[in-house]
Amino acid sequence: MVRHSLAAALWLVAGLLASFLGALSALVGTGAGRRLLGRVATSELGQVVDGSVEIGDIRGPLLTGITLRDVKLFDPDTTLVAALPRVDASYNPFDCAAGRVLLLELELLEPTTHVV
Repeated sequence: MVRHSLAAALWLVAGLLASFLGALSALVGTGAGRRLLGRVATSELGQVVDGSVEIGDIRGPLLTGITLRDVKLFDPDTTLVAALPRVDASYNPFDCAAGRVLLLELELLEPTTHVV
């Protein structure tokens, strides 16, 4: 009886892991998932940044890193502060699971800033 319970528990864990990885793949691998992820990231960044943020596209594995394209940061009066054609960020997924945002690496390619 114990063997059957253990086998059922292992199959349940394997099924949950497969479902999680499938949902993660759907988020990054489809256009609708990337748009949803972009809206969530924009709303979260809007709470941190004084002003507004626009994100054009999101790519990457999402488990260990992410690539943002066509990122624009605006002042509260809608003045363009920075235009970032590409932002590469890598992080540890265990930090995210613990509720911390800790970037291991952040690379900005060809950033343009406007300081007034």
